Amino acid sequence: MAGAVTLCMMAGTGLRSIFGVYIKPMEAEFGWGRGALSGAAAISLLLLGAAGPLVRRLADR
Repeated sequence: MAGAVTLCMMAGTGLRSIFGVYIKPMEAEFGWGRGALSGAAAISLLLLGAAGPLVRRLADR
């Protein structure tokens, strides 16, 4: 179980951390600015941090 959770956490962290690689292709594909893309990534990380205490309580159960 611990191994499966570790792999899931590594995959989730990797997906969030590699976002910078996809900024230029997403700018070209969708025509969005770098500020808008970076802002969306920042909001995602802020929400992840805000949800942390709730998720911790659920995981402790």
